[in-house]
Order: sequence, then structure tokens, then C-alpha cells
Amino acid sequence: MDNQGQGWISDEATTRPPVKPTTSIRTPDEVYAVRGILMRWLPIEIAHLIMDEVQYWPAIISQSNAISSSPMNTWSVEEHHGNFCCLYTPRLPNWPGDPTYPGVKIKEVCFTIKSRDQGWTSEPGPFKHNYDGSWTWFQAVVGRDFDDYTVTTQTQPDKVDLRIERALQPNNGTQATQDIIVDTWDIQRNYRASPELRTHRVVWSAKDEPDLTDHDRQFDPLTGAYRGAGFVQSLRPGDLIGIVMRAKYPAWANFVESASIEIIYSC
Repeated sequence: MDNQGQGWISDEATTRPPVKPTTSIRTPDEVYAVRGILMRWLPIEIAHLIMDEVQYWPAIISQSNAISSSPMNTWSVEEHHGNFCCLYTPRLPNWPGDPTYPGVKIKEVCFTIKSRDQGWTSEPGPFKHNYDGSWTWFQAVVGRDFDDYTVTTQTQPDKVDLRIERALQPNNGTQATQDIIVDTWDIQRNYRASPELRTHRVVWSAKDEPDLTDHDRQFDPLTGAYRGAGFVQSLRPGDLIGIVMRAKYPAWANFVESASIEIIYSC
């Protein structure tokens, strides 16, 4: 897909609605502490089962909501080949490989997006499924060497989202040379030609091994979700993950109310 974007970049200082992610972090130390309490009273196997049942694992959860930042209660991309970064995570910690946390590695990454398109289309079809013929969608980007903010802060520095958008434009002379987008992965298409906001949740697991075929990144026409085989394996400590809204053709528009990224670690 074409990654050349226009989006809000042309007048970013005055027209762009703010993106202010909030992030909560559950560290391996917190998980170890709770597990240790359970193991005072229960066999280790039962303690592990309880932790897995309640999904109490190390995690980084970043969220953004347009209701508090945009007068229309949604962010939008309405330009031909537009893009807009509606969410980004802090840099990933160096838990994997740290001898203090043996066995800790990324287990899965979950994307949750509440969105819709422009609500109509003039394309006649025929379309077999509701996500066929949809030209608004979302991409995950993996950013590397974004060095000016840390994983521990709750308030991210301004314009990281703009830097992501610039880095998607390799011919942009104003792009900061240190900002590297390692790869882009399609996450989810919008339900075609519907004015209703829908919530889509896409989970990519470390168990999803790439098979080196085109099927790794094809979408499911029944759900609109793309496969992300190999995405989790590509992540390194220090990377960040962003969600970019896309719209490909004139008259197609992508509207987002909220988005979240959950990075879950095994422990």
C-alpha cells in the first residue's frame, strides 16, 4: 500500500487536534510480588494458574481518546492518501534479556480501535463481505531510535505523532534523520460505508510465526482484521509502536473516537 501521506502535516501547529496518550505500566516486579503472596498459601502451580486466569502479567497499556481533544469527538483523515497518528506507546523497556527478569518476553500485542468511515460509497460492487471494498484502514508502525523520551513518563513529549507521520514520508526533507520507521503493518479495515462507530480488537501473538508468504499480511474479509505474523518477533527494547489512520481515495474518510495498544509480556 502507498505510504505517502498528507494528513494534517501541512499546517501542523495550528490545525492539528492534539494526541495525548496516557500509559499505564505493570512491571515484572509487581507481578513477582503478587505471585509471591499467592505462593505463601498455594502450590506454585495453582499460583501460576490464578495469575494466568486473571491475566496479571507485565504490561504496557497506552490509550488515546478524541472526545477530550477534538471538537468533533473524533479524529479524522479525509485527504487523498491521508494519514494521522492517533496513538503511540512509550519506548519498550529492556525487560527481555535482563537477567533480573528471566523468561520475560513479549507475549502478544493487542490493538483496540473504535472507528467508522464516511458512511456511504458510490462504488457499485458487488462485494461479498462487509470489509471488501473498504478504503479506510489502520496501520501499526514500529519506530526505532526515537531517543528523546523514556518509558517511565506518563506525559509524552509533544509532536511524537508528527514525527511518526514525517518518518512515513521518505522524501520529506524536514524529516528528522534519527526517526526510523522499521516497518508498517496493516491492522484493520473499517466496516465499509457505515456511519456507525464499531470497536475492533486485533491480537497479534508471538505464536504467530511468519511463513514467508503473502498470507502473513492478508486480511480476513469477515472481520476486516489483518494477520500480523512476525510483528511481535520484530520488536526490540527501545522501539515504539504507533497506530496510523489511513484513507486512500477522494471522498473516503476515516473517523476514530478512541484507540489503545496493549503490550503483554510473559512472566
